[in-house]
Amino acid sequence: MITIVAALTIGYALRLGDHIIEVPISATRILPAGSQAAADSRIVETMMGAATGLLMGLAFARPRVQSAAEAMDELCRRMTELLALMAVGLRAGSVQESSEDWLTRARALRREIRRVDEALRDAEESVRLNPAA
Repeated sequence: MITIVAALTIGYALRLGDHIIEVPISATRILPAGSQAAADSRIVETMMGAATGLLMGLAFARPRVQSAAEAMDELCRRMTELLALMAVGLRAGSVQESSEDWLTRARALRREIRRVDEALRDAEESVRLNPAA
């Protein structure tokens, strides 16, 4: 129990996120064996796996920021259109007739904002996990 708590504490300190569970698993596999060879073997296996993952990440993974940029561009375009429409309406003095349409269009932007938020989260995640970034 102490081993698991200590391993989880180390994992949280290293900010391992979703991979934190690997730390206590490794600790509980090494300690019962009681030999230096078992510990060395597990460490070598872990390092080989990490090196393989990093190499594959460098070779094949590309950050997914393009979709986030496109989503932001689309949101900005739609907001610009709405603001331009509102400006024309305000200059013309047709606020009363147009306000309901403006409100509907503004509310429709919520969906676009959610899409941008998702795309930004995906881009942030792909950059955070990409060793080339």
